[in-house]
Amino acid sequence: DILFRRVDRNGNMTTNYCEVKTYSGERAGCSISEEELGMYRNLKNVTIVNSYTASAAELFAAALSDYGITTTVGVQTYGKGSTQTVYDLSNYGDYKGAIKVTTRYYYPPTSDNYNGVGITPNEIVEPDDVMSSYNIYKLLMPEFQQYDNQLAAAVETLKK
Repeated sequence: DILFRRVDRNGNMTTNYCEVKTYSGERAGCSISEEELGMYRNLKNVTIVNSYTASAAELFAAALSDYGITTTVGVQTYGKGSTQTVYDLSNYGDYKGAIKVTTRYYYPPTSDNYNGVGITPNEIVEPDDVMSSYNIYKLLMPEFQQYDNQLAAAVETLKK
């Protein structure tokens, strides 16, 4: 399966695939066997997104959504679908510092680039005033779950 796509300023697209990876040493636990590819595809899940969901988090949510693996719940995401490269200016003469330039745009597996637009969730649920959704550590505590309507909507989606 396609993991994500990148397009440079000349329109050249590079496609990155999910594939078997074998690591050794301290990264050995990150290895992915052929049997593990797609093993979570049939598990029900929901991804909560909001206006603070940006860049790689948006790409992750969009990729899962493109493949029908997740239902997204929340509000429109931030909209940072680009990547920057940092160039050390000392490589170009007697300069100090660096410059960061946008060099590529990220594209989810099948949907369009979301830069400047964001990703619209499958189910729009505005955060309530009692608890803002970016305080995720509080959401993990059962006594606060009753106050977060986005989390409640995600749980209800899982129950369907």
